[in-house]
Amino acid sequence: MKIHQPMLFLGLGGTGCRVGRELERVLRESLCGPDGTELIARMPGQDYLPYQLPSCLQFVYADLSIDELSKVLPNVVPSSDHHAAAQHTTHLIANLVPPNHHNSAQLAQAMRITLDEPIGWLPGPETDPRVAPLSAGAGQLPTVGRAVLFETMRQGHGPGAVLHGVTAAMQRIKASGSVLRALGGRLGNAVDVFVAFSVAGGTGSGIFYDYLHLIGEHLRQAGTEARIYPLVLMPSAFKEGMGGGRAAVLNSATALVDLFRLIDDQNAQGAGDEVGGAQDQGPLSVWFPGEPRPTSLRPATVQTAFLFGRPKDGVSGDDLVRSMVSLVTTLIGAGAEGDQSFADRFINDTASRSAFADTGIGRRGVSTSAVASLTIPLAVLADVVSSRLLAEAVRVMRQAPTGAGVHNRDLIERFDVAAGLDGFLTCAPLEPFADVEDVPVGYDSIIQALSARARTMQESLDRNERLLGPHLGRLARDFDPVKAGEELSRTVDPFRLRRVVRGDPGYPEKLDRGGFEKILNDRKESRRAPGEFGLHPPQPETVQRRRTLRRLRWPDQVVQDAVEDQDAWYQWRVRRQWHEAWRQNERLWEPRWRSFCDRLTAITDEFADHIAADDRQFSERAAQLYAPRLGVSYLLPPGDGGLEGFYSRVYKVLEERFRDRLGANATAADIVGLILGEDGWSGAYRVGREQPEAAVHLVRQRIRGAVSECFRPGGGERALVPSIRDLLAATVGRADTAIDDADITYFRTQLAGLVPGGYAPAGEGDLKVLISYPGSAPDNAVETSLRKDLVPSEYAPSIVFRPNESDSLVVVFFRTGMGITQVPEVREAVQLAADARRYERADDRLSWRQRLGRAPGYLISTPTDRALILQSFLNAMWNGLVEVDPPGQDRSPQRIRVHTGHTDAPPLVLELTPFRELSSWGSLLQAYEEWVISNGSGNNRDLAAELIAIKPRNVDRDPEPPSPLYTTLHQLPEKETQLLDEIRNRPGVGAGEQLDLIEEFWTRTLPAALELPFRGVQAPFANLRDMTDYFDFQSPAVDR
Repeated sequence: MKIHQPMLFLGLGGTGCRVGRELERVLRESLCGPDGTELIARMPGQDYLPYQLPSCLQFVYADLSIDELSKVLPNVVPSSDHHAAAQHTTHLIANLVPPNHHNSAQLAQAMRITLDEPIGWLPGPETDPRVAPLSAGAGQLPTVGRAVLFETMRQGHGPGAVLHGVTAAMQRIKASGSVLRALGGRLGNAVDVFVAFSVAGGTGSGIFYDYLHLIGEHLRQAGTEARIYPLVLMPSAFKEGMGGGRAAVLNSATALVDLFRLIDDQNAQGAGDEVGGAQDQGPLSVWFPGEPRPTSLRPATVQTAFLFGRPKDGVSGDDLVRSMVSLVTTLIGAGAEGDQSFADRFINDTASRSAFADTGIGRRGVSTSAVASLTIPLAVLADVVSSRLLAEAVRVMRQAPTGAGVHNRDLIERFDVAAGLDGFLTCAPLEPFADVEDVPVGYDSIIQALSARARTMQESLDRNERLLGPHLGRLARDFDPVKAGEELSRTVDPFRLRRVVRGDPGYPEKLDRGGFEKILNDRKESRRAPGEFGLHPPQPETVQRRRTLRRLRWPDQVVQDAVEDQDAWYQWRVRRQWHEAWRQNERLWEPRWRSFCDRLTAITDEFADHIAADDRQFSERAAQLYAPRLGVSYLLPPGDGGLEGFYSRVYKVLEERFRDRLGANATAADIVGLILGEDGWSGAYRVGREQPEAAVHLVRQRIRGAVSECFRPGGGERALVPSIRDLLAATVGRADTAIDDADITYFRTQLAGLVPGGYAPAGEGDLKVLISYPGSAPDNAVETSLRKDLVPSEYAPSIVFRPNESDSLVVVFFRTGMGITQVPEVREAVQLAADARRYERADDRLSWRQRLGRAPGYLISTPTDRALILQSFLNAMWNGLVEVDPPGQDRSPQRIRVHTGHTDAPPLVLELTPFRELSSWGSLLQAYEEWVISNGSGNNRDLAAELIAIKPRNVDRDPEPPSPLYTTLHQLPEKETQLLDEIRNRPGVGAGEQLDLIEEFWTRTLPAALELPFRGVQAPFANLRDMTDYFDFQSPAVDR
């Protein structure tokens, strides 16, 4: 896989962490290979570690939940041995929860006391949900998540307190020029930033808005141009009770409105329209604690966001996470377009986002995405097969041989010497006695010789007793069973080593049953005297009784019996001395021996536990791999037997590969031993002493590498798992390697089902299709085949093909240029929020499900939107296209009908609501927003588009006078505001939200609509106010 530009990934909340973990895993599989070492060869001189990702790819994770953050490192690399490799590119912002605040109420109180700036978005203390502990998360309440972030910044004196991970990541990206060159890319001044979060929960939904501003400003200050792409997981990805449900949908409503208002602001800056204007609104900004001024984003930093919801039943939340990952890997793996990244060109190459939405509410910055991918899970297959092979090997290694004879004598002797106890087994004297040199003849001479021999033995014992104490003290101090274990591990597996050390009752021979441990323990026990021996040498009584029989000679049996008794006594006395001296040094050697045995046992237990784990996981992982999927598909090895059958085929390949070194009746243990090579098990033993599970991980890694080589051996051998590139070539009749017909047929079947019917992102915006396929250069034949097999013909004009260096086929459906009401799930969420505002349940806690403060009345429209919409209604009134019901109730109708199209076309119908004597026209914009939200059909959107497009007739030449209804409405504001003041002064009315909205309509929105310039025409009048004033002036002259 090639990387063409740097990437910064920011994962927010639990979803962001999940997406990032999966993205890291996939990138490691593609770049580092199954055994983690492939990238090392591509990075000479960089001192890369196994499983270390290139420094141009950086990952930052931020979450309140310590538990969620603690899952990151264990899930992005195979074992804790590789955490150091991961830490080069993985950064955890684990300090989001400030100390000394036990719940949300205490934290909010501290903010109210200490912050200089008003915090209008923080609800009052009487409604506080008292979420605790904050280190477990925000309780699915976004306002709590934001409050925690702000308090941490306050205590840390500014945004730097929550950006340390981003700072470290950017430092490494800026130093990654040589790395990028080695990977086929180039380090420029721009960075693609992917920010993943869910709008269903509390943390990600609560802090995403601030982190978009923080990271954009941080990169701007660093002199880097950021292109930020939010990846948003929708509530439909979560099941009820597992992060989904009503609370999730309510969270998403305000989150999506805030997100796309920001995106609209990004796209509208400098767009050239005259709505609002910089002097009227300016860019959106956030005032962070510790900062002297508000923070805003450069224009076009965040031009859209990808919404990921379930495009079709059967797509799981995990599949959506993998879809997000496939999108990112496809974008960063595609070649750059000059100084512009492919992501920037493909995603942001549209001018429609700055235009107003059809409904007049917001602009067209909404994007949705659905991804279908076909990948070969080589790393997973290698891991499953290697795990099973190791389990089978351990089953064999655990069994002690039952054949006759001593099995481990040589190994026990090797262990004795390697541990520094040379001579310990034999208990030989340090200074032996001097034996008889001249052979005596005759009774007297033999008696004298035996007596002299006994004296020299005693003298030898006396010397040995003086020497053995210091000698065995040195042996005990230098005793090194660990070194001996490492030495034997070069040739024996841990279970054989354990039997050598501790014995095994399954052996037939005593030495094997006891092992070296029994020898050690025996040496500290007092040696019982054989026969009737005492401390003094035995007397040659049998020799003395033979004095008168004949002339004695030394070889006589009676003399040799006496010699053997002396030798036996001497050996017993020497061993007794050894045992006593060894026992006196027990405090030196025994703890070392116990530690060694315990660690060795822990290692073998870990391997033994692997059998049970593999038995359980093999079937589970097989079920996961072969489970039916929509969107994210695996190309698995065809053939009978599923994963079991594939394991058998790999095993046969390994047997064939090692056939010259395998004996008869070879087992899985023999194959594993050959895979481990010359050093055998010593490496596993070495790392296992520190962490027993690391021994299993190391061996599995070595086996995984060998298994992976079997998948695609090269050298003309037939691949067990052909690459997608080779399979694509074979489907167009251009195979470079030998591929079975069964593989090709199976691949075609998978291609046919990759994109199910109707599989497309939600919404009705412009659709673009990106097909990324394995290849080093564009391939017309392959592209023609994929166009026919994957995408319906109606999508053909919008397809973009892109070859990539990874072994994956990805189809990205990207729908963009939509308004916020054009995506059904967004509209339904806003509809639920609108209903909840009217009838809020006790557990809805709407005031705690927002970030920027609860705007009264309107959910999705801004003051600028409302001025544009009202101008359109006034234009329709001017032209006489608005009909009131009941007729004649022009001042306060119950219902209006707007005839925007052909005379036969249905009108736009709105129900208006008066308040007491006040005119129902004050509810016009609320009624329109509700109408837009309630029905997203194409007909309604067409009606809205026709309404927004209406101009006064002949406005560019000689406009007609306004209709009477327009004149009636235009004359109402003064009277309505007087009535409003009168009603507010009545007892019991006071200040209410609805009265505020009515006042806003008459005093701010209506004047803004009248003064709003006409768009898209060269008119003699700038706006409706000028036209109204003109006709008001002309009316008296006409009357005269």
